[in-house]
Amino acid sequence: MDNLELNLHNWRSYKYQKINLPLNSFSLIDNNGSGKTSLISAIFSLLTGKAWPSTSFNQHLATEQSYFGVGTSFSDWFLNGQIRPSGRLGTVYEKPEHVLDFNGLQLDPQAWPIIQTYTPTDNLWLSQSRNSKLQRLDQLIAASSNSGFEKAIKTLNKLVKEKQAMIKREQDFPNSADPILIKTVTEQITSTSQLIWTQRLGFFQFIDQNIKLFRNWVATTIPPIKIRWSMTKAGPNKQSLLLQGQEVDLNHTLDWQSLWQKEVIVGRVLYGAQRDDFVFESDHRDVVGIFSRGEMRLFVLFLFSLSKDNFVEERPTWWLLDDVFNELDKEREKIIYDQILSKSQFFMATGTKPPHLPTDIFSLSELIKNN
Repeated sequence: MDNLELNLHNWRSYKYQKINLPLNSFSLIDNNGSGKTSLISAIFSLLTGKAWPSTSFNQHLATEQSYFGVGTSFSDWFLNGQIRPSGRLGTVYEKPEHVLDFNGLQLDPQAWPIIQTYTPTDNLWLSQSRNSKLQRLDQLIAASSNSGFEKAIKTLNKLVKEKQAMIKREQDFPNSADPILIKTVTEQITSTSQLIWTQRLGFFQFIDQNIKLFRNWVATTIPPIKIRWSMTKAGPNKQSLLLQGQEVDLNHTLDWQSLWQKEVIVGRVLYGAQRDDFVFESDHRDVVGIFSRGEMRLFVLFLFSLSKDNFVEERPTWWLLDDVFNELDKEREKIIYDQILSKSQFFMATGTKPPHLPTDIFSLSELIKNN
């Protein structure tokens, strides 16, 4: 099979469209607003069962529609979504249980490819709010972890919302909170955070050990880069600042009663892995204020590429990159190709200008299948 037929129903800008997806690496070049991001997000969701990074499935549902579908010519490989009577969007995802062979490009259920992505907003990743930074970081860690990290993140978010509601009730109705329930939820936040902290710190240490490789990518006079991160410590009165290389004791006892009293005064949950933060520094300065836009794009892609080397399983890597080459010169395009794309089994990159790369280039009109 030369191409993979995609069937899109009510997916973002597509009401109904059949698309022939090339199964060799290629660049999709077309105008802004033509539907490139809609297509690449559909491919990502079909391969992972998840929404495009930093989005939700609700955002992919075409305007004023109650369902969407992303399918293939294979009956057992599809993603469907429909608004339920409750008003929530429910999704069903299924992928093949057998090996699919596309002219040597195999999709094996036992070794499904690692899907790496880049979006234009990723260039702002390290200058975003703490919550946004952690969300993207956790996506990288979840992809390289088989220890239930993603489940722990969801559990922590649920626990924090639950405790936040308890704090709000206590503020509205003083002395109404159940001390036993407060302690139970706090202990659950602690135990869940410990699992998350272990994974995050291990990931930071892995990056710190390899970050010097970035200097091999680009010629730069910037001093060596280090990671500085912080996490909430036992006790409600302060955070501990953890410099790279320090030992971290995660087995501590929390004074939950004092913590609760301060949380009620402040009005928010003050303890847990959701309050972590991190920054990449060079000569004690945040790289966000040092790097140019092009250097930042290379640095973010370096971190994303490096993360795949921390994967637990050996699997092929597929890259989906949206508007990655815009505003990059020929030299930096070559760095991305040589250091990342040429080492992957498959990649799709979108943009508005053709890159200077040895790959096929298509427009959307060339991929759309006439019914």
